[in-house]
Amino acid sequence: MHILKYFLLITTCTAYFFPQTFAVEVTKVNITKLEHRANQDSAEDQYNLGQLYEKTNNQGITQDYFKAIEWYTKAANQGLAKAQYSLGKLYEKSQGVPQDYAKAVELYTKAANQGLVDAQYSLGQLYEKKYQNMPQDYTKAIEWYTKAANQKIILNKNNIASYAIPRNSYYRIVNLISSADFKKSQNIPIIKEFF
Repeated sequence: MHILKYFLLITTCTAYFFPQTFAVEVTKVNITKLEHRANQDSAEDQYNLGQLYEKTNNQGITQDYFKAIEWYTKAANQGLAKAQYSLGKLYEKSQGVPQDYAKAVELYTKAANQGLVDAQYSLGQLYEKKYQNMPQDYTKAIEWYTKAANQKIILNKNNIASYAIPRNSYYRIVNLISSADFKKSQNIPIIKEFF
């Protein structure tokens, strides 16, 4: 019983007087557990490690795009939509890999076909604008913006940013259809009422 009291006292004092050191030690333990689960082919944990390595100042880990790409790739190969999207973003933005819009479109399409609204919106953007080695295709842009706009998203504190994507998709469609560059097509998908 006395040993437990001393242990709690030492732990509390360490956390109080050396909070950064204590937090780093706890974080290292958590990351080690996360890596262990990720190495056992947990796609969700592989994605989470990718997120940690992609973002700066996250849980005491330094930014490392190469490790982020490694973990995202493992999760994406298992079909995890958000990993496919995140990996596609790295290819689009040329972060840790050479810029490759075709690869970004391939990854976004896999995620978008699983219903990931961020990927659907990103595909709309890529098809709307003319990028290197990417044909401009207004019909495909409208198709993907429409899919994103048609998603009914419940607004809560965890997905406020995602809520804006369907609304932005709707406005992108309206602007694109009304632009002088747009040529009417018979293959335009019907837009469900969003508002």
